[in-house]
Amino acid sequence: MHSRNTLTGCDDDRPYHAIGAYKAWRIAGASHFPADQIWICEAGRNTAYRHRVLPLGEPSIAVRRRRRRDGSIGDAAIVICGPYSRPFWHASEADEEMIAIRLKPECAAQMLNIEPATFQDVAPIEPTPAFARAFAKTQAVIASACPQTLAEAMIEDITQITNGDDANTRDEHFAAMELRAVHGRTPIREIAASLSISERQLRRRFRDAVGCSPKDYARRLRVAEAAILADAEPNPNWAFIAAETGFHDQAHMITTFKALSGLTPRALHRERRSYEG
Repeated sequence: MHSRNTLTGCDDDRPYHAIGAYKAWRIAGASHFPADQIWICEAGRNTAYRHRVLPLGEPSIAVRRRRRRDGSIGDAAIVICGPYSRPFWHASEADEEMIAIRLKPECAAQMLNIEPATFQDVAPIEPTPAFARAFAKTQAVIASACPQTLAEAMIEDITQITNGDDANTRDEHFAAMELRAVHGRTPIREIAASLSISERQLRRRFRDAVGCSPKDYARRLRVAEAAILADAEPNPNWAFIAAETGFHDQAHMITTFKALSGLTPRALHRERRSYEG
């Protein structure tokens, strides 16, 4: 999969995360780009698919479409997905696929007029007609391109819409980038001190930009990273995962998972892997 050399990884373009019908690739050189990931979820032919989505603080712009029996594309539309404060079930109908670009929440608001708080915890919805029309390259190939080519078109449209400009790196944007870089492990008080801004002011500005508090965002990042590490193993080493993802200990990880999902890490892992197809 090649999106103008935007994907990192091996020459065979293997995803950095895959479980069931879901696959995700990081966008290379995305430190200042408003998106950081491409993901695809493809239900099988004549087979519906369920996927337990993690509590992610990032919204996505996606194309949702369905294939006819002859393999051609039937219904196709641009939708906005997430962010999500809690895990939830995503159900794909038979022959349905979603091709998406995951956005950095602070950039989504500033550069694409997608306020994360507006779309939080709602089902994927179609944007305004004017927003959809701005994705001209995507619309031109929405019913004909393979997922990889469609992802390229979406990245090109985002680049065009934002005029190739970098997001203004405000204090709250730096805080969000820092939390993502370390999967939520840096306390917000330390980030505020490094920026010479009061912790209270940074928390307020962060919530306005990202759609949730720094604490909530950090918890989602840690839970998501722990779940992604666990996805790769049938019998994860939970103590290692807890230490690797910044929890105080395994008990702290269990408490955080249950607070966000109502499930222990082991139960969420079993549930996600049971639908690998």
